[in-house]
Amino acid sequence: MTSFVKKFQKKELSPYELEERRRTLAVILRVILIAGSALFLVNVYIRAWDIAAALLAMCAVCLPALWLNARGRYAFAAALTLTMLFFAADYNLMASGGLQDSGMLAYPMIIIVGSLFFGRCSIPVLTLVSLGTLAVVGLLEITGYFSPAPSVTDTGYCLSVAVLLIASSALVWVIIRNTESNISHIRKAEEELLRTYDLTLWGWAKALEYRDRETEGHSRRVVDLSVRLAREMGCCEAEIEHIQRGALIHDIGKMAIPDYILSKPGPLDVHEKKAMEKHTVYAKEMLAPISFLQPASIISYCHHERWDGSGYPRGLKGEEIPRAARLFAVVDQWDALRSERPYRKAWPKEEVIAFVKENSGKRFDPEVVEAFLRII
Repeated sequence: MTSFVKKFQKKELSPYELEERRRTLAVILRVILIAGSALFLVNVYIRAWDIAAALLAMCAVCLPALWLNARGRYAFAAALTLTMLFFAADYNLMASGGLQDSGMLAYPMIIIVGSLFFGRCSIPVLTLVSLGTLAVVGLLEITGYFSPAPSVTDTGYCLSVAVLLIASSALVWVIIRNTESNISHIRKAEEELLRTYDLTLWGWAKALEYRDRETEGHSRRVVDLSVRLAREMGCCEAEIEHIQRGALIHDIGKMAIPDYILSKPGPLDVHEKKAMEKHTVYAKEMLAPISFLQPASIISYCHHERWDGSGYPRGLKGEEIPRAARLFAVVDQWDALRSERPYRKAWPKEEVIAFVKENSGKRFDPEVVEAFLRII
């Protein structure tokens, strides 16, 4: 049980797929809760106390399962739900007189539902549990605890039930295996496509470095440092991927800046500075048609915004600035001050640290500065 739960949680599903499964489970639990509550009231009205008690117990299990699912304990919620379904199926068979009841079809359904949530590796476990519970019901019939029809206690009939269960398990196994195989092929194709995209982005960054020698090596350095800082701040892996791409192409808008401004050996005048500031807008316009890069383009568009609202291009303030851009702003400033320029020497590390601390709450997000100083 533990092994396939771990495999399900860590290897088989992406965060997006996991979230979709959680939502599906939440819907199933709500349907069971609503239907069970309605049937509970009906059975209380007709004074069927034993059935009402069973329905009340089923609804009571739904509440902690919903609570676990809402807090990300998906595997525990799914296991609790399947356990509840097993007990419901057993109760149905026993209360109705044994294996002759159509409730035995609930067991193949439990295997199907369980495999959809936990994957193909859960099918043997669910099959063994189902066979075990069916054996218990059959044993209770044979020993006289129930009084079913004589044909039900026939060994052939019991074997036919077991064969039906095993056959349905094998069929579900094949279906799930083929589905997982197709998903694996799709994922490999997506990974290859992502690698191609990333290599293209590195090519863009390299082309910009060839044009602007001042930034040579800058892209790779800020990518590495941005990823470290993102992990320090607890960003998820999907967000880190977007930050990595955004850091790589953060200055892509400079491709549209005239050479005499981009290559000027000294400080820029007012008009040149205004022209240079447009590189964030150019970047947004260049990347807008590429949906794949929309999350990453936030950095190229907003990394010159300042915490106190004095930045550009939009003058965003505080948490109005996307977190990825607030994070990258510190990294970009650090690397820029630590690098040589034709009009100034690189700053010593201690002076850059003092500058970053001094501008915490002014240029930079104080929370980002704290995390940055920890990794530096």
